Parts: sequence; structure tokens; C-alpha cells
Amino acid sequence: DYLYVDKLIEETIGLAKNQIKISNIQLETFMDKGLPPIYGDRNLLIQVFLNLFINAIDAMVNGGKLIIRVSKEKRTGFISIQISDTGCGIPAHLLESIFNPFFTTKPTSKGTGLGLSVSKGIIEKHGGNIEVESKENVGTSFTILFPIVSIPADIKGKPDMREIVKS
Repeated sequence: DYLYVDKLIEETIGLAKNQIKISNIQLETFMDKGLPPIYGDRNLLIQVFLNLFINAIDAMVNGGKLIIRVSKEKRTGFISIQISDTGCGIPAHLLESIFNPFFTTKPTSKGTGLGLSVSKGIIEKHGGNIEVESKENVGTSFTILFPIVSIPADIKGKPDMREIVKS
């Protein structure tokens, strides 16, 4: 399906809103206007965004700031989604392991270590990429890139032939 990332992010924020509020986290969103669509599975992408939001919330035990930026990368033809937090950060020596299955820095009661591994797989299935930057005691930033799709002009305005044939 053709999907608009800004709408998916807004929907996912709705799912995480209570958790954000009770965790004393300030939410900031910056979204470009008129973003082109990407092609993908709505539920899987919401799962990815929700996982990254929950990870960010969990990293900010004393509250903080969750910053979400969605923009069109003009030179690359990708939509960029950046999810940043002002949490505890990830130690440099662990960064290369965070996408490995079952790797977690959370207590066992908090996570399985599958969230980032599964999310990376979903992103790659959508032709995308995920990168991370983190500094201990400063915060973490995940950047996801998805290819922009162009809807062929002949599909946009054309009536559905199946409907015409039925009538």
C-alpha cells in the first residue's frame, strides 16, 4: 500500500501518548509538509515506530525529550525519519550489537532483545535502512530512510476498470 509516513508517525504517537505523558517526557515533532508516499505494510511500520518510541521512553527514566523529525531527503529520493531521545545513551562498545537478536541492555523483565532486530528486518524488507548514533548520558538518535515511491500518473486519476466491468 502507498503510505504517508507523517500520518503513520501521528498514529503511532497516539498509541504511545499515555506512556510519554506518565514518563514525564516532552514530545517535539518536526514534519515536512507535503511528503510523498512510500510503499509498505502499515501495521509493520507502526510496529517499528512504536518499538523505537518505547525504547526511547525506557532510556529516559527521569523524563526528557523525544524528538521526531520527518523530512524528504532531496538529493537521495528517500524519506528520513529521525527519532531522538535525551536518555542514558548506549555505550560505544555495545552499539555494533544492538541490532543482533536477543541483545538487550534492559533488565530481563523489560525486554527480549528482539525489538531492534525485528525492526531492522522490517525496514530492510521495505527497501530502507536504519542507522544509530548515541552518546552516553546525552542520548540516542535513530535515523530510518525509506525510498519514496512515485504513483504512476495513469493510476492516480484512472477509474478502477473492475468497477466499470461489474456495472
